[in-house]
Amino acid sequence: MLHTQPAPFQDSGLSLPWTHSRDSITIALAILVGILSIPAWGFSDDRSWWPIIAFGTTIASLYLIYSLHTCGFEWQSGPIAYISLLWLYHFPLTIVTALGLEVDPRLADAVSIWLSSSNWYRASAYSCACVACFVLGCMFARRSWGGQCSVELSPKFRFYVIGVLIAIVAAVNLAKLFMINGGLGVFSSSYSSLYGTLFKSEFSITCYMVTIGAIVAILNSNKSNRWLPILLQCLLTAVVLMTGARQYALVGALVFAVIAAKGGLRVRPIFVVCGGLLVLVLITLVSARRNAGMLSSTGSADNLPLTAALSEMGGTLETASLVIGWIDESDSLVWGGGYWLPIERGLGLIIPDLRKDLETDPRALSEVLASRTSGLGGSAVAESFYNFGFAGVVVFAAFGCALAYMGSKARTPTSLTLEGVLLYALTHEVRNWFLSVPAMIALGAIPILLAFCFRGGRDDALLRRLQLQEKATTSAD
Repeated sequence: MLHTQPAPFQDSGLSLPWTHSRDSITIALAILVGILSIPAWGFSDDRSWWPIIAFGTTIASLYLIYSLHTCGFEWQSGPIAYISLLWLYHFPLTIVTALGLEVDPRLADAVSIWLSSSNWYRASAYSCACVACFVLGCMFARRSWGGQCSVELSPKFRFYVIGVLIAIVAAVNLAKLFMINGGLGVFSSSYSSLYGTLFKSEFSITCYMVTIGAIVAILNSNKSNRWLPILLQCLLTAVVLMTGARQYALVGALVFAVIAAKGGLRVRPIFVVCGGLLVLVLITLVSARRNAGMLSSTGSADNLPLTAALSEMGGTLETASLVIGWIDESDSLVWGGGYWLPIERGLGLIIPDLRKDLETDPRALSEVLASRTSGLGGSAVAESFYNFGFAGVVVFAAFGCALAYMGSKARTPTSLTLEGVLLYALTHEVRNWFLSVPAMIALGAIPILLAFCFRGGRDDALLRRLQLQEKATTSAD
């Protein structure tokens, strides 16, 4: 199932004619989809256009992801992982209902209300434009800095130990949180009841640090000891999934798989497909049982179709729909205030009176949403619109550029860990808020700083050798 090999060196995208053509087609397609999203937004007031908008935005955004892959971004790369997760949380419900497929019966009444609003289809058009701009950001980075770089790891046992220790300490802290909040009884508690007890910031940070520690360890492992970080990540995913917290379980596993793949630990395509289907089944089972408790005697997935998982995840688009309605009615755009807010709060730790009450701060969309409705989670798409309106698509262009740049330049254990930190923070924000992103990046920088402080001359020599190899390959082409 798993096999190791040096990550392949992708073409820079600057030399071969067929590569030029393929890239140009993807760029032109992304621009076209972005432009067509504007009239789709306008036609949303006409109910007769709703099926066309539903099919068009869903299929166009999905094809853009495939086009990104054809341009040299591997399926197990950061940009593909991010935009695929964004798609799963914002598009499936639209296409499931448009095709007449069965949705989660528990959501049927809510879905009928959601999809009877023109704002839902505006949100779908805007989400499609966000995907298009993300692809353009990726292509800009590819054309500017080249494709995926060659990776030749030089494992260091001391960094392996640091990574394992970080993961184990975080795992022990997670066990402490479980014991404080009921021990094994946590697995019999309803998902909603855990929000006031287990699911707090410490839980999120702990899950994050287990994954970061596992990443540091896997990048500095060899064939005889790489089983331990893999085991730690798998245990984290299984235990957290048993609480019903799908996002925390899946994001960590996804980021770990991406970085491990770039480090040479690859999963064959057939297992990727089978794994995706298995995840869909697991999400359906978790979705059915988490409202009563994963180990509770009540709750069953017997009557739930596999499309139930997709339809429930796709319900995140309702958050974007609500925000569009609020801005259209009376709310004002915060013009980047939501992205500056976490930085301001961080500076407030050292600058007196800089911090404001988060619950009454209109820039914090998380608090605005909680004060007006319940039962809905965060959305990166909704937050970008809340800040900039339709111009918020540029946020995703920046995200795409950043992730593609890291994919192009990260080639040592230290830089690959940084790529993992950035990817985790941004994928976590897909179904959450940007408020936690700077803090997660700062926290994830701790093992990176440790690695940098203890970095030896061998790392510098490795980096110089890789740079010379890249220049030689480019010249040969």
